[in-house]
This record gives sequence, structure tokens and C-alpha cells, in this order.
Amino acid sequence: MLRNIGKASSIKLENYRLIFFIAAVAFIASFLITYLSPNRKLTGWQDAENMYPLGKSG
Repeated sequence: MLRNIGKASSIKLENYRLIFFIAAVAFIASFLITYLSPNRKLTGWQDAENMYPLGKSG
């Protein structure tokens, strides 16, 4: 009976390690796909007057 006390916690720890590993791989893959994609448009601050000149209603 005393031999089985530590086995349940080691199984749970291995499952958490696997879940953490899968989550880390998914995060890294999504980061690489999003930020290193060649089709990524660079967005930044732009003047609103250049996008929508004053006096014109859209």
C-alpha cells in the first residue's frame, strides 16, 4: 500500500508537463506564423488627415 502513494502524483506531474509542452509549442508556432509571415503588413501610426482629408465626408 505504501508503494503506491507516490505513483499517482508522478502521473499527474507528467500529464501537466505534457500539457505545458503542447501549449508552449502551440504558442511558439502561432508567434512564428503571425510575426514572421512574409504577407504581414506593417501597421503603425499614420496621420488621420492623410487617410481622411478634412472637408470630405465619406
